[in-house]
Amino acid sequence: MKRQKIMTVICLWLLVGSLPLRLFATVSEVQKQPDLTFHAAVSLYQLYKMNADLSGGVKGTVDSGYGTGEVTLEVWSSFIQSEGDFPNILLYKLVNGKPNSTDYGGTAETYSDPSTLGIIGTDYPKPWLSSDIKSAALMAKQYYCKNAWVGKVFNDLMGSTMPVVIKVFLKGGTFTAAKIPGIGEFTNNDAGRTKLMFDPVHPCNDGTAPKDIEAIWTDLKSLPAGVSSNTVDLKYAAHRGFWGDNLGAGPVENTDPAIQAALPYTKIIESDVTITKDGVVVVSHDYNLQRLTNYHGPDPDNTFIYDLNYDQIKDLRLRKRNFDVTDFKFIRLEDLIGYMIEHKTVLTIDIKERAQRRNPITGACTAACDVNRAKRDQGWVQIFEKILDAAEAQDAWGYLAIKTPLTINRIKSLLPAEKWPLMGKVLYFPVIQPGASVNAAVEVINDWYNNGPDYLMGFETNFKTSSDPVMHSFSIAGKSYDNILHYVVSRVRLRPGMYPEEPMGPKGIVDRYAQWLFKDMRRDYRGDHIWLMSLPYFPVSILTTDRPDIWKDVKGLYQ
Repeated sequence: MKRQKIMTVICLWLLVGSLPLRLFATVSEVQKQPDLTFHAAVSLYQLYKMNADLSGGVKGTVDSGYGTGEVTLEVWSSFIQSEGDFPNILLYKLVNGKPNSTDYGGTAETYSDPSTLGIIGTDYPKPWLSSDIKSAALMAKQYYCKNAWVGKVFNDLMGSTMPVVIKVFLKGGTFTAAKIPGIGEFTNNDAGRTKLMFDPVHPCNDGTAPKDIEAIWTDLKSLPAGVSSNTVDLKYAAHRGFWGDNLGAGPVENTDPAIQAALPYTKIIESDVTITKDGVVVVSHDYNLQRLTNYHGPDPDNTFIYDLNYDQIKDLRLRKRNFDVTDFKFIRLEDLIGYMIEHKTVLTIDIKERAQRRNPITGACTAACDVNRAKRDQGWVQIFEKILDAAEAQDAWGYLAIKTPLTINRIKSLLPAEKWPLMGKVLYFPVIQPGASVNAAVEVINDWYNNGPDYLMGFETNFKTSSDPVMHSFSIAGKSYDNILHYVVSRVRLRPGMYPEEPMGPKGIVDRYAQWLFKDMRRDYRGDHIWLMSLPYFPVSILTTDRPDIWKDVKGLYQ
């Protein structure tokens, strides 16, 4: 009953206004071409939390002798969808007729009938004051959620952001800086604009991240100016560090020496984690133990980490790529995070939740056959929650990104609600699986962008050959794209990515159950560096690779 009363008050506040009438605006006034454009995200959590800072304003200058000069700031929703353009709408507007470079200022305009702004405006308070981004953002989010009732949308605020475009119009003046509720402060220079790239609670936004760590993430999230289909600006993450070189005698994968060996090539490490039966998150690509360790127990082919307690594996000794046994042992997630902090590098985590083992030839299930999609999702979120706990305990928020096959709303449906505000403290690298249809791939991209645009590091757009559906040209909302990589670059202004899957040795490649498969280049071209570099927009990708040494040389050749 108490919750119903609270929601009633919220609805009344949104729908009833007693705002003073000031200036009026027409649709034509808000459709001009802006002088400056910024892409950003509004944090609904920051708008609705207790004691939220709702102040805003514009700084700038007016040219000398230009008596009517002014700087106008507008914020528009920027949702995207597959079926035509979304009816985006004005969320916030200030006009500063006397801007100066030291004080924030600006006057809001009053719309007596906000329905003139578009269909979403019919739900705005009447009249609507254009500084009232709080109610406008909620109405736009509600409309995006297919007219879900206000209570449902309000319950989603604790972990929700929405994409916006900020437009600055100059009339005989210059723009210096702005402050917008739910976004914060930014200026018209590169240093200030990085604030628009991260969620308000992320350490790279609030200034608590080390500067070298912020620089790594900012570089990953920034496309080169004037990016085109053949721009070369590859980024790569060392998968399990740099290991197994020197004919397999190099460092052991997922150990501190392997991480240190990768640093001359990249400051980005990617490691796989899985969980023991008693809930300890360990760093391991494989579920079973025979490829990685000196395990000599019964039935090694069917003995898996997820069926064993941590005490049963902690003293096993790890093998090198050439199968020599070393004194290294499994490290825990906490150890790996500690190495990132020590070496001032960042980590993308690939969660290996319990999954079915299938025969690579026949497709028959041979282990964990009880695991369906729902159980896999639950297992993924179980490990994800432990990652959040570890980051909190080690104050390591700024160091982590998470690869995920799940949508942001699926994660939140399984994650306890009290953990939702923590989601913005890490970045995400959503994965599109090989063979996905164009529509399925676009929906993954759109869903993440519309619900968490500043959560994103990029998109892992996996494919195997030129005949994959996502590698053909296609049109969305009347616009043409060369392939899914082009869509990511052009539509959401982020980098695509992939795992190029070079063979691990003469046996080929290995899956999470350590099943070896000889690399069939007729069906999977991903190990062909020349082919990959020929694909439109691939050369600005983020690669997860076991051979950062080769990719460094490839990048140098093409540059």
